[in-house]
Amino acid sequence: INDLITDLKTDGMILNNGAYFEFHNEELFSSIISINEISNLLLYGFYLEFNTLNERLRIQDSNLFKEYSSLFNIKESVKVSSLNEIKPYSLIALTTNPENDYANLFPNLDFERISQYAFEVKNKNINKSSPVELLKMKFDNYKIISFLYNKNDLDLAHLSDIIIAMENGDMSLHNFAGFITKSCANDGLYFAFDTYLRGLYEEA
Repeated sequence: INDLITDLKTDGMILNNGAYFEFHNEELFSSIISINEISNLLLYGFYLEFNTLNERLRIQDSNLFKEYSSLFNIKESVKVSSLNEIKPYSLIALTTNPENDYANLFPNLDFERISQYAFEVKNKNINKSSPVELLKMKFDNYKIISFLYNKNDLDLAHLSDIIIAMENGDMSLHNFAGFITKSCANDGLYFAFDTYLRGLYEEA
């Protein structure tokens, strides 16, 4: 995916579900999870994967990492020796006790369950809309187009001028979209640009 992002030559990117925003090679927004919060999660017994800008890292060994990677059909994270090597914008927190009330135990963090034993963890009140709000202020004459796939993409909907949902994404998002495009595997992005967005451009 890193090679693909480079090949696309985008003007900017939002990564880690809103925790990092870069535009024209300038970092406009970032929210790094503190070493103190990470240490507390480790002491509590979580197995952590750290989402940095370029890779997924870990400092522990557990079969939970293999199970998580297999579930989402992704490569296993890379093990490093020290927290000092890590600059995490979000975490994957794996636990065998998923029913605990982690929001109260860790009030500075947001927990979103993504599988039976896994949570995505970010700093409190960080979501995909955070950098988009900055973008709208910087370029108030531009239209924002959002492609919705996961439930956390819904944060973008209220800021977007045009909303497109992926056919193979979360079905609850289809109600918010002006157009439902094909699945990712069937060139859904191209289909949306070539049909729906081209039509809007030609009508304007």
